[in-house]
Amino acid sequence: MSLAVTIYGVCAVTFMLLAYALESRGARFVLAFALGCALSSSYGFLAGTWPFGVVEGIWTVVALRRYVTARAPGIDGDRLTAGPPGVGGRVASIDHVQLAMPPGREADARAFYEGLLGIAWVPKPEHLARRGGCWFEDGSLRVHLGVEEEFRPARKAHPALMVQQLGPLVGRLASAGVSVVSDEPLEGYERVYVEDPFGNRIELLEPSH
Repeated sequence: MSLAVTIYGVCAVTFMLLAYALESRGARFVLAFALGCALSSSYGFLAGTWPFGVVEGIWTVVALRRYVTARAPGIDGDRLTAGPPGVGGRVASIDHVQLAMPPGREADARAFYEGLLGIAWVPKPEHLARRGGCWFEDGSLRVHLGVEEEFRPARKAHPALMVQQLGPLVGRLASAGVSVVSDEPLEGYERVYVEDPFGNRIELLEPSH
């Protein structure tokens, strides 16, 4: 094996490993990893180690498929979460937030989430409606409340809801007798905490201007 082939192999494998280490930075690094695998595969065949060349060829295909998946609509390829090589699947977004509520208080839930927060009530699917609870949705904002027989409110864990015109909303909540609690500043946001009628903690925040 010539010195030139050896140098080529070292460069190819080094490039492949660096690209793999940087995959979490975006889809372009997944593509770079695929290129590195292809270069390493060619090195394997040039060096006469065809099993290595075959394996790296397979990894080239796997990496290209991961790149295509990362660039699919609805997937933020520039924030790709790296996993074990060849293992697909990742969390892309939140579909809805689920909170618990006590039985028989759907009217209180609607008065707060729809009447005060302004999130429209939507009917639950028929096969789920018999369980009780309420769904509130407005576009991509989805807050679902499910009945829990031995209910205990979430005092610490909470959803953070982005708000337009926080001041008027705070005024409306205060007028309705809802306690509004200010917290330490969060850079870039104005925020307060409230509790729903069942004691679940809710964070309301608006970008600072």
